[in-house]
Amino acid sequence: MRFRFAAWIILGLIAVIAAAAVIIHRHNEQVAEERLRAAFPGDSKAILDHASQVELYSLCPMIDPCMDTIAMTGKSKGKFHDVEVLGKTVVTGNRKAALLSALYHGIAYNDHNNAACFNPRHAIHCVQGKQTIDVVICFQCENVDTYVNGQLASHDAIISKDSKGIFNQVLKEAGIPFSMP
Repeated sequence: MRFRFAAWIILGLIAVIAAAAVIIHRHNEQVAEERLRAAFPGDSKAILDHASQVELYSLCPMIDPCMDTIAMTGKSKGKFHDVEVLGKTVVTGNRKAALLSALYHGIAYNDHNNAACFNPRHAIHCVQGKQTIDVVICFQCENVDTYVNGQLASHDAIISKDSKGIFNQVLKEAGIPFSMP
C-alpha cells in the first residue's frame, strides 16, 4: 500500500515537472522570437534569409592594435559603417546557412549580459534585389546594430559570444585576418 502511494506521488511529481518544462520551453521560444523581431524589424529577416549575396566582413575598431598596422602601412580597405575593414569574403551555400543560423541563434538565445562598449569586429552585408541589410556585431560587448538600406533600424539586439566561432572560422578559411578582443 505504501509502495503504491509513493509511486503515485512520484508519478505526480514527474507530471508536474514535465508540465513546467513545457511551459518554460514555450516561454523561451516566445522570448527568442521577440528578440529576433527586435533585431530584424519589418521584413529585414526575410531579406537576410533570401539574400542573393552575403558578405562577411572582418572589421578593426578604433581601439584595436590593428589600427596601428593600417596607419603604418596606409593600406586601408575602406570603412563599413565607419569602422575600418580588414577584409571581406562572399559566403554561399552551407557556409551561408551556418553563418545565418549562428547569427539567429546567438541573438535568440543570448544570456542578456551585454556591456556598454561597441567595438565591432564582424559584420554581415546582405543584398536581395534592391534591399540591403547590414548587421554590425561586437562580440566583445555582445551588441548588434542592424541597418536596412543604409539606415539604422535596430540598436537593441544582443548576441551571445558563442556565435563568434563560426564567424572567425569562415574568415580564417577565406584567408581574411580578424581581430581578437
